Amino acid sequence: MVENLESYFSIDLLVYLFFGDRQDKRVNTRLLGWNKGVFLLTTFPPASDNKQTIMSGSRCIGRFIHQSLVLSFETRVLKLESFPAPLLYLQYPKHITTSALRKSKRYQTSIKCKVKDIVNNEAMICIVTDISKKGCRVAFPAQSKFHLKNRLHLTLKHEAVGLLNGIYIAKRNETLSGDSVEVGFEIVGFTNNDVKNRYEEFVNFYGSMPEIFEETVSKLNSIFIE
Repeated sequence: MVENLESYFSIDLLVYLFFGDRQDKRVNTRLLGWNKGVFLLTTFPPASDNKQTIMSGSRCIGRFIHQSLVLSFETRVLKLESFPAPLLYLQYPKHITTSALRKSKRYQTSIKCKVKDIVNNEAMICIVTDISKKGCRVAFPAQSKFHLKNRLHLTLKHEAVGLLNGIYIAKRNETLSGDSVEVGFEIVGFTNNDVKNRYEEFVNFYGSMPEIFEETVSKLNSIFIE
């Protein structure tokens, strides 16, 4: 249990809020400030699908990453502002508990993605089956004739990061698995540092999840990318 809470807070800290009896409604926020012992002030995504179920008094679990630790706290919504910008006032945590990031550096997922062959301007919808900061494994249909030797571009769409473009990957290995071919890719570049930071935040998000949440997260985020 952490006593000196302020030492873990920082402006623009990414905080995941989990609402609902099963904590299956997630909102990603940024910490804007705090008044010790009174409140935390965070952003609130204007396009959140959970607006109808989040109101003053709603209880939730907050979770964020600090170095190699996952920190969690219970809180409730004090006030939801809509003007001049969507903001959440949360009850200041009485306690924060800590746990280590999951030891695995690769995290199993079930996220739909789009892989694009830049040379031939062809794209295919696939499934990311695991992910790490250095690469990912993607399942393609076994009969696919997609050109994997060319320069490839990966697009992810996920509640944790939104639509994430600008990831460049290169094939390293492949394994035939039933009706699919699982291809291991190395990340060879990003369009810019913002994309790189958002991708790493996404991987950290999976690393912060206790096992009980991973299956739910994967099911909720198998989102088709048009």
